[in-house]
Amino acid sequence: MANEATVIFGTEIVLEATGTSTSIGDGSYYECNDDDLQTADVAAYPLGRFEFDTETTGFSAAPTAGYTLALYEQRINSDGSDSPDVDANNQHTYLGSFQVDTAETGQQFLVLNGVPLNQTGGKYWLYWEDGGAGTATIDAGWEFRVTPYTYGTA
Repeated sequence: MANEATVIFGTEIVLEATGTSTSIGDGSYYECNDDDLQTADVAAYPLGRFEFDTETTGFSAAPTAGYTLALYEQRINSDGSDSPDVDANNQHTYLGSFQVDTAETGQQFLVLNGVPLNQTGGKYWLYWEDGGAGTATIDAGWEFRVTPYTYGTA
């Protein structure tokens, strides 16, 4: 067949490296600040594949139902200026949530595909809140990456 869709990946960017990440407390925002996306990183790819990897244990306890591991984008404009930091009063540019297994403390590979990327770049924040009466934290040693991509024809 002609014109089958194919995925074209750009260069993976490590937004937060395993060696520098710290734990994320219940109800906390965390800026992934080892790197960010700039216009050249996005390279006109409209979508991103975000990957969150934990250590073998990952969480201090198994997450409880109603949890949230949300991703937010702090956009960078064409002049290189940032929008305001993400916090409880500024939860703009929500990009999606990762699906976490509530029966496991180790969640070694969580993926969020098809996330629209700001073409002039951005900084990325994670928000963790354990559900219900849970108080699990995300242990240090996790990594967070993004790979810009687009679709083309074969």
